[in-house]
Amino acid sequence: MIQRIILITIIVILTGALTLLAVFYFSDDNTKQVIKDIAGNQVSLISKFSNTATDSKKALVRISDNGASTYGVLPDNNRIAFFDNNGAFNIATLEGDSILEGTIPLTSNIRDGIWSPTKLEAILTAVNTSGVQRILYDYQNGSISSIDDDIQDIAFSQDGEYIVYNFFDTATYEGNISISRTDGSSHVMLFKTRLPEVQVDWPTDKLISFYKKSSNNRERVELFKMTDRGENLEKILTDKYLLRVLWSPDGKSLIYSENDDDKNHLYYKFIQNNEEINLEMNVSAEQCAWSNTNVDIICFNDGHFYKINVLDGSKEKIYRIGGSPDIKKLTITLSGKYLLFINNGQLYSLALR
Repeated sequence: MIQRIILITIIVILTGALTLLAVFYFSDDNTKQVIKDIAGNQVSLISKFSNTATDSKKALVRISDNGASTYGVLPDNNRIAFFDNNGAFNIATLEGDSILEGTIPLTSNIRDGIWSPTKLEAILTAVNTSGVQRILYDYQNGSISSIDDDIQDIAFSQDGEYIVYNFFDTATYEGNISISRTDGSSHVMLFKTRLPEVQVDWPTDKLISFYKKSSNNRERVELFKMTDRGENLEKILTDKYLLRVLWSPDGKSLIYSENDDDKNHLYYKFIQNNEEINLEMNVSAEQCAWSNTNVDIICFNDGHFYKINVLDGSKEKIYRIGGSPDIKKLTITLSGKYLLFINNGQLYSLALR
């Protein structure tokens, strides 16, 4: 009899314990029990067992371990290459799996870079005691070529065969916008300038644009476009303070930001008919990225990533970043599946679908 009472008591205790565990893991109140992911977002514990936590559906992965100064999506659109803060070259999948990690540092002073859309090449900017140095790095065979110190801003052509750049002689204060092959051969001067810090872009095969990338909020600047032969120079934008421009992938439109009274204003502009739409967001164009649809952009503002339809200005919050974010260098992959960005010096991949 005593043994039966003891057995019943044990069963009651176990039943109660299991009931409490079920309430903890599966009740609606459990949404108050949270953990934090690597971005500082609060993630409900119940998301381990169900899909009720919206943010948990979007996988945010930190790709870099030792920081990232610059990155580029490889031509196969399935991998990403980057230099960490030690100057070491790395390759990873878009899901964050390391393929090549911590190769011998090229230089510990890499600060920025642009990456060829079709070749395994990058033009890197390094800062050392003698100033700014630019180098062409072929990471297929490991070759390095120096670039003239007077060559400033650079952009690749869409086929990756050529570059357009601003050449500026600080001694004579004269310069020009020119094109050449990536190795410097077949040089052609397109347009003479007296402008330092010129931002050049090559949005389509036949279209090149440029503007003075001023950091002076009292200096008005203009955006120009011309053909790849330096012909048909045309002014697109005029009298803009702190102008920043981001062309759409098809080169038919752009977004731009200007700063007025210490506040950024973001606009969409369709080039063919000069149609312009105020996207009503206080953000620099440098905090945005185009999708391959040429309709949607993603921008970071006020702790959130927003998906914005540039044709009607509609917005959707898609992800929140906690803590004190410092978001830079946004890229949406060609497939539209991932958003890449640097936050506080580390490289991340956010799955969009």
